[in-house]
Amino acid sequence: MLHKLFPLLAILVMAVSLIGACQTVPKKTEAISPEINPKDAEDYNNRGDAYLSKGQFDLAIADFNKAIEINPMYAKAYYNRGNAYNVLGQLDLAIADFDKALEINPKYAAAYSCRGGAYRGKGEFDLAIADFNKALEINPKLAFIYIERGDIYRISKGQFDLAIADFNEALKIDPKNALAYYGLAGAYYKKKEYDKCLENAKKAQELGLEIDPKSFEILRKLLEKER
Repeated sequence: MLHKLFPLLAILVMAVSLIGACQTVPKKTEAISPEINPKDAEDYNNRGDAYLSKGQFDLAIADFNKAIEINPMYAKAYYNRGNAYNVLGQLDLAIADFDKALEINPKYAAAYSCRGGAYRGKGEFDLAIADFNKALEINPKLAFIYIERGDIYRISKGQFDLAIADFNEALKIDPKNALAYYGLAGAYYKKKEYDKCLENAKKAQELGLEIDPKSFEILRKLLEKER
């Protein structure tokens, strides 16, 4: 019955996609003023960022295009446009923009992390890991990147000890990160360390992931039957 344990958790848990760490979630904001300096790249970039935050992607991209037209060396505008393409699922265009942002600013940790997310979306996991490694070299305090890399090790590479190490690093930075605990639960399940799987799944639930409370009794009974 233990083979049913983590699939059951996977069904009951509604986890947030970590690729979304580089995507802008639309949110309610005040009306965006159309009044900007037509010669100011930063004005266009900032307005594009506001459109992006509201999910108005075509308007956002148009403003980022204008910012880049005014200042072709504006790394942040390429990065923001890349995020817009990323949200729209246009991953090759996103990667091209992150490439340009990094050409201009090789220390742009966010561009490495988001390009890594785009590579992961394309199934190019080694390239994704390389970008996450680079992002963490520049800024080792990015908990979500440890989780993102850990998920690749856990789900796509089958390297469960590396996954566990990454989730634990994320928890050192952010001890209340529910997704890191959920990742640990999945990795420990694959290693057949079922008590640790259940322990970490419970922590994830306590921190906000939606798991039916009745499921824990079911999982405990499954464990007892296998012992």
